[in-house]
Amino acid sequence: MEFIYPFQPPALLHDVIDQSLIDESNKMCDGLVPEGTRNYAISIDHPIHNLQEQIYKMAYDYIRAFENSCKKSIIDKDHKLTISKMWFSEFRDKDYYQAHEHGDNHILSGVLYLKVPKGLKKEYDNEVPTGGKIDGVLVSNVNGCIEFTYNPMIIPSRLISTNTFLVTPEVGDIYIWPSWLFHTIYPYYGSDVRRSVSFNLMTVPA
Repeated sequence: MEFIYPFQPPALLHDVIDQSLIDESNKMCDGLVPEGTRNYAISIDHPIHNLQEQIYKMAYDYIRAFENSCKKSIIDKDHKLTISKMWFSEFRDKDYYQAHEHGDNHILSGVLYLKVPKGLKKEYDNEVPTGGKIDGVLVSNVNGCIEFTYNPMIIPSRLISTNTFLVTPEVGDIYIWPSWLFHTIYPYYGSDVRRSVSFNLMTVPA
């Protein structure tokens, strides 16, 4: 488990789950939709126990690290974290998500990658060279990647700028970040499925 500081702060917490949990999680997702059904966000109302444990461990590690750095309590003894929502998405050719955040009452959000086509980056590089176009739109080699944007507002007169951090999906990778952090998933071009599980956490009375 490691913290990544692309924006210094906020941080992203990264870990890699083992193959048995990857298999369990894929089996959980397989049982929620008929084979061959195209889906973008299927709700997971009863996540498997081991996956919940992994998420909670990372989430509490994130909160404790933040508390230690700012010397302030974020979750007191009368509150706890809970997974308020979980869903999985299967990206197929040309699927994408526009820039968004998961704010509202959530404190942390995350993603786990369960299926990533082996030739993802290579396939995209071959189809669309750097600076190439698809359907007349200029693109770069970020096929199916997720990009985080810290402060999407740019106001030079007030010395406010922005920064981004690009993550290339790898099977088993799980990331957690503050829910207010904007991110986008670039269009995925390919014939195989790119599957990911997303989730939000919030604080509730203990």
